[in-house]
Amino acid sequence: SRAGAAAAVAPGLPPVEVYGVPAGLAERSALWAKPEVASALWAKLQGPSPPGRCLHEGLPLCALDNLVSAAEAAVLLAIAAFEAGRLAAKRQAADLPEGHPLVRRIRQRVADAFGVSAALLEPLRLVRYSKRADGFERHVDWTVDVHDPQLGLLGQRIATGLLYLTDIPEDVGGETDFPRLGLSVKPSVGR
Repeated sequence: SRAGAAAAVAPGLPPVEVYGVPAGLAERSALWAKPEVASALWAKLQGPSPPGRCLHEGLPLCALDNLVSAAEAAVLLAIAAFEAGRLAAKRQAADLPEGHPLVRRIRQRVADAFGVSAALLEPLRLVRYSKRADGFERHVDWTVDVHDPQLGLLGQRIATGLLYLTDIPEDVGGETDFPRLGLSVKPSVGR
């Protein structure tokens, strides 16, 4: 099955109120998302016709089926491989070229699913792990430091969309964990 996962925070609430603050960082109201954007996204994800299957009742965590095909996933991996090849061997990252027609189509699909303009989306980014023990440590996906230059450049992140481009064999890990929700999402192509 192909799907994408997305989660968002309640409008008018800073993500830290819902999910907590990483150790050592204080909550700052300057980190709040713009209420009108957060409200529209929350309504779309919690409304009567959410963009996918609901994975959690309390917060809008959705699985979006058929976001990309296996062939499209292969193209994304191919166009990102050149950029990713020059980065660290353990965990490689690459921005996908925004001018590529497939990248533009996928950005529009994500924007449509979230009910926002594609102009509000960050660039699509590919992260690849090469070893079994590699991966992200527990973290949050919003800006937690009011002095972070990303906050002024991009604004506060109010939702995250994940797209898996490869299948992962059983019992090797690789899940995206939402520990405070007691939920894990297993990677598969297009999910």
